Amino acid sequence: MASKFEVRKISDTLIEIEIPSRSKTVTLKVTPEELEFIDATARKFGFTNRSEFLRRAVINYINKIYNLTA
Repeated sequence: MASKFEVRKISDTLIEIEIPSRSKTVTLKVTPEELEFIDATARKFGFTNRSEFLRRAVINYINKIYNLTA
């Protein structure tokens, strides 16, 4: 089965590519200071981007509050 993806030109320098997956997008609003902290912490622990860092943080938090094993 071939993957169908959508390409949109946002501006002269920005193109958005949507690749279908089982993942869903979640929007999170934070202050500039919080974003700075998130980015610094993600870099410190070797994450390639903030999305991967936040995904892992949320999963770890859920595992912790429900006493699940990671």
